[in-house]
Amino acid sequence: MTFRGKVSIFWKLAIAILNGIAIATVIISGISEALIAPALFLVVLDLYFIPVLFKNEVIVTKKELIVQFGLLKKVLPIQEILVVRQMKDYSASFAADFNRIGIESRRKTTVFVSVDDPDALISELRKLNKKIKYVL
Repeated sequence: MTFRGKVSIFWKLAIAILNGIAIATVIISGISEALIAPALFLVVLDLYFIPVLFKNEVIVTKKELIVQFGLLKKVLPIQEILVVRQMKDYSASFAADFNRIGIESRRKTTVFVSVDDPDALISELRKLNKKIKYVL
């Protein structure tokens, strides 16, 4: 089952503002050697930010939870998931919104995801692994 990722307006605004500033700088200053490093930095940021708008999903199979977040991908075996909790967290993660689900596994890793229907995702995970503890 595939759950579409949620992208907040903040994420879209960050992309628009960063690129708007870059375009305005080029229009006002013209292209110069001084802009090469900031332009490369912006390209790297865009390679992270923009693909998330198009490829942001959580796929639950019978054995794995696959988080696709732009160009990044994380796979967790469902039987290793210990705790699932809903939270508002502002840390860097596989989520483009502040309403997140924290998924803790036996590997002592926590993956944060943000999906349109968090209750359905939690229900699906608990159906596949009855040992998952759900924390509000």
